[in-house]
Amino acid sequence: MKKGVTLVIAVLLVLCCVSSACAATFKGTIIDVFGADMVTVRLADSTALQTGEQLQLFYVAGKLPIDIGQFEVAGVQDNIVLAKAVQLNMPAEKGMSVQIEQVAQQSVPAKSSAASQTTPFQAANADQELTGQVVSVDGTQVQIRIEGTESPEIGWYADLYYVTSQGKDLPVGCWQVESVAGPLITANKRSGVGNARTGLKAVLHQPQPAAVNNAVVSPAPVVTSLAVPAATSSSTQQPIQLLGQTPTKATQPVAPKANASTLPPGVTTSNQSPLDQKSRELIEMLQSNDMGSIRKAAKIIDRSPNLDPAVYKEVEQILLENYRSARGDLPIDTMSWLCKALASSKNKDYYQSLRKVYRGTRVKKLKKYAKVSLSELR
Repeated sequence: MKKGVTLVIAVLLVLCCVSSACAATFKGTIIDVFGADMVTVRLADSTALQTGEQLQLFYVAGKLPIDIGQFEVAGVQDNIVLAKAVQLNMPAEKGMSVQIEQVAQQSVPAKSSAASQTTPFQAANADQELTGQVVSVDGTQVQIRIEGTESPEIGWYADLYYVTSQGKDLPVGCWQVESVAGPLITANKRSGVGNARTGLKAVLHQPQPAAVNNAVVSPAPVVTSLAVPAATSSSTQQPIQLLGQTPTKATQPVAPKANASTLPPGVTTSNQSPLDQKSRELIEMLQSNDMGSIRKAAKIIDRSPNLDPAVYKEVEQILLENYRSARGDLPIDTMSWLCKALASSKNKDYYQSLRKVYRGTRVKKLKKYAKVSLSELR
């Protein structure tokens, strides 16, 4: 009898120890991975986690969670957590659904060396530039992970860039730092009409007025809108001629582009001179989320030589984001025209994108025009 009571007490003590080891449990998704030991996690809800706390991450796949490993919080902003691996059991991958357990400090294994400890962040010099990467986007607000051990101050500017395959930096717009949490900062849009998305390059610097002929020039005002007429509603659209088919009045919205990466007016890929009005209007039509407007833009692009490279980049992105989900005459016809528009660039860098469409679609018409467009870039 005594042995039985002793056994029950021992089991209860073990359960108490286990339950006390994990102070809280969260659910979230890994939205980015940096190198082999840094991850950014978006939690389902806001959290009170603090820098330095220890977390255990589990990959939720099926009924049994798989232990990814133990991590240390490097930065927190609302429901976004940046964490550094302390001990890895398996590689973390972008898109993983995870369960996160907050580990009590007494259960944290001692670190073997000072090099493995979290490096404290210090304020950067006023004349210094910092670089980073956008890890999360919420409307016009972005969160940026800073590279290195220095952090900006509130009020600094963050210039965002899309980096081409040739290594060119294409400006997207200017954001302003609102809060700083270690290597993780939050910034709100200040100027430009390009939309932020994860993966964009960020260059942070202190705002300084430029001196020209001893006169101080204030920073550029916020750009609030383009001088482009609003898209016509579907109820008033004119009948649209399908590629190789009879006219139709059907309209269907294109999949929303939450994180589009385009250039603001006033920027090109070569000499950063202002975009011409035609290119600006075409980009606006492509971003309208309306199939009829997108197809109309694609037709114009197909018949217009010497457009700005930013136009073709936008065409490529819309095509790759929507060709798999195209159903019905209008969406399929629109994707076919986008293939032709992309081929009209005569830029062989788009060959692989068209090849991806050709191999990935089962729609005969789209496959046909993807193949024709491929032949034009060979």
